[in-house]
Amino acid sequence: MTACGAGPTQFYRALYLLAVPLALFVGWLALSVGPWAAAEGARAEAEAQQQADIEALRPGRFLSARGMDGVFYMESMSDDGRRMENVFLQLGREDGRSIVVFADRGRQERDADGDRYIILEDGYRYEGVPGQLGEWRLLGFEEHGVLIAQQEGRGPRMRMDAQPTAELMARGEPEDWAELQWRFSMPLMALLLAFVAVPLCKAEPREGRYGKLIAAVLVYVVYSNGLAVAQEWMRDGTIPVGLGLWWVHGLFALAALIWLFHRFGLQQPWRPRGKA
Repeated sequence: MTACGAGPTQFYRALYLLAVPLALFVGWLALSVGPWAAAEGARAEAEAQQQADIEALRPGRFLSARGMDGVFYMESMSDDGRRMENVFLQLGREDGRSIVVFADRGRQERDADGDRYIILEDGYRYEGVPGQLGEWRLLGFEEHGVLIAQQEGRGPRMRMDAQPTAELMARGEPEDWAELQWRFSMPLMALLLAFVAVPLCKAEPREGRYGKLIAAVLVYVVYSNGLAVAQEWMRDGTIPVGLGLWWVHGLFALAALIWLFHRFGLQQPWRPRGKA
């Protein structure tokens, strides 16, 4: 095609008829669909974990509740596994006091942080020291929550990739900007990779047709890993928000431009023209 007079201008005109709509589609996925999918995945994972915790309980047995010092018992459970009947719960405390709870009904829940609770309804709570009759207290309740397992290693907020783009822009913290710039980098990355495709695909005479495949993979790996490293530096405060991930795109675009002029033998604009 080059021998017939086609040059980079013709190649890019045809290539970007595909690359621009593709970049817009990638931007829509990165800014809207991706966070929604991540949030739905996290929600489904939490619900599955909660359902697994419920199914681990068996009526008519005394069980040692994981994550607490005590025993748990229920007489029966509804068919869907969500409601418990005639619940008994005994807990021990570090100061030697004991807590005994009786309730007509109960259910198991997880809060936003992932902590696991038994929510008891219509019952009584006894608290005191075994063997000391005068040290006991009796409390009646309509609803009483008991923490039985605390989520380890939880963060103060939902994971960053599940945060809606509008919320990240409203908060504007460094970690929010790092996630935002990563999302905006996806469509820009698609456009720049399309730009480097032209000098990359140009083959010399008698050169193999697929010789540039490994080079193309290496270009993508270096580019994407550079963005990932810059994102971590931005979260840690190593680089300012204004610099962010844009310097990686700038270096890649400059390298692609130099490569384009070199591969097609074009006059580089930053070099003076030689005399005739």
